[in-house]
Amino acid sequence: MARPSGLQPESISSSVEKPKECRRLDWLLLKEVGTNLSNVRDSKELVQVILDAEDAHESVCDVHILHRDVSSNSILITLDASKERRRGLLIDWEMAKDMHDEGLMERPSITGTLMFMAIALNNRPLHQPWHDLESMFWVLFYFTLRHVYGVVFDGELLSGERRKSVLESFFNYDYLRSLSLPKKDLLQATTTVLNCHLFSGLLQGIRERLQSAYAWFDMLSSLEKNFKSCGANFRASNNQYQDLEKDVENAHLVAGRSIDLEAIVDWREAEIMRLKTDPRVATDVAYLGRQLARARLNITDAQLLDHDFFRLHLKAALDAGEETRCIPPHSPDPELDDVEQSHLA
Repeated sequence: MARPSGLQPESISSSVEKPKECRRLDWLLLKEVGTNLSNVRDSKELVQVILDAEDAHESVCDVHILHRDVSSNSILITLDASKERRRGLLIDWEMAKDMHDEGLMERPSITGTLMFMAIALNNRPLHQPWHDLESMFWVLFYFTLRHVYGVVFDGELLSGERRKSVLESFFNYDYLRSLSLPKKDLLQATTTVLNCHLFSGLLQGIRERLQSAYAWFDMLSSLEKNFKSCGANFRASNNQYQDLEKDVENAHLVAGRSIDLEAIVDWREAEIMRLKTDPRVATDVAYLGRQLARARLNITDAQLLDHDFFRLHLKAALDAGEETRCIPPHSPDPELDDVEQSHLA
């Protein structure tokens, strides 16, 4: 299977001056031998491989290393005849970054592979662990749609031409700006696998968490526009942040400590108190207050993906013992082979 083209930092233009980097060539020799995810045998093996990748990702995050390029080619199935079941391996660490090196401002460039990048990366935020976990979900989702038998997508059993159509609709991206809307639409669609209730629950649980979080972000984005129309200046009010996207997506790094989403709403309330002193925008500020109250009321819906949540759903699906076979990488169905080549070329 051809390799998806990675999105290298230099491939995206930016108005922000890029810092000079000291580059070097590194080689990482692994004792394990692996094969591509397209060779997955069944749904249970697919879950096991993603779980192993998640475990490796959490281990390096614990020492403040972030992968930043999770894709179909950075997760392999190990080939070890001595093991009863094949396991997963997370590779391709070229874009990894020490999170201690990150500043508070937006990064001048981003990394990732377009097909599997988190929706939030469309705003070019500081790359965070939950972005990588969302990428793992898109890898899991893609290979479920592409390889797993018995997939029911939006009420329709997928086979042949319909699989090809779904993959083309949601994973055919040529530009970073094309990421957001199709994937948000995909989060609205219910996807299940026949006779695999816990596997279906895995897909649904992660999909719903992402759906709720992005809906909340959209709510605050609308609120942000109204703030700016009233003359709000967040850089002046808190000396670190300029707009909502940076506040939300850079929230994990402020003076080296975590900031929760509640704090972001608190900053907006402080700005409302300042704006109330301006009689020219008093009516608009009252409306902003009601919008912000609704955002706070729904803040529990804005929980980001974390390792505990992701692992809990993966293990539940794995421990259930459910499995359904997968379509081999070179299926006799030419339509499926065509879509495999067109999207991974």
